[in-house]
Amino acid sequence: MKAIRFMEPEVIEYSAVATPEPKDNEVLAQIAYAGFCATDIELLTGDMIHIKNGFTKYPIIPGHEWSGTIVAVGRDVRDLKVGDRIKHATLGAGTVTGIEGEGPRTVARIRFGLGEKRLLVRMAPMEKIS
Repeated sequence: MKAIRFMEPEVIEYSAVATPEPKDNEVLAQIAYAGFCATDIELLTGDMIHIKNGFTKYPIIPGHEWSGTIVAVGRDVRDLKVGDRIKHATLGAGTVTGIEGEGPRTVARIRFGLGEKRLLVRMAPMEKIS
């Protein structure tokens, strides 16, 4: 597959990357649309705190606001199937209260209005489009 990648501050590349295999509880989507927000701009410029403190490292595939179609599902996924249209699930504005771990198992603790959630950083929240 091809992806836009931020290789280092102010350096963008569009190139082939390995297509990931979904783990047992994951899906793989063909992304139709992705948006850039202020977070992505901070990643591109190198100004984001996660870059400065070493929690996030280049290269980075940006675009966490997206929609697409499922092309593969992990064996434990029950409520979604190949062909379902999905989109980024909006959790609302939150405040990161802590980071646990590193690498692909990094978890962010995020406080929202009514409580705190723990999100695996490499997995984007998503929901099915009716």
